Amino acid sequence: MLQGLVKGVLEGNAPVDKYLSGAGIGAALSAFPIGGLGVLVGLAMYLPFSITLSYGFGCVVALGLERAIGRRFTADKTGPLAASFIGGEARTGRAYTLVKVVGG
Repeated sequence: MLQGLVKGVLEGNAPVDKYLSGAGIGAALSAFPIGGLGVLVGLAMYLPFSITLSYGFGCVVALGLERAIGRRFTADKTGPLAASFIGGEARTGRAYTLVKVVGG
């Protein structure tokens, strides 16, 4: 799929109308007050449902925290917390793979 995309761009017969409409839809969804809606729809196009559902749930929780505690708290505390979860998941996956490979 990616090879076809690159080939289409290099040969000049890329579906520019689809790219522009996708960019327009993403921009329109980003204008909604629901944080990350454009990203959520984009992710839903190619990621498994479990990932999309988790992201959507996180958006709803972030909106609730923002209303209950304030925007400053969510910007200063929840961003680094989410980044540490993402990094921890990657490290855990690496460690698990290493144990499986070395342990046989």
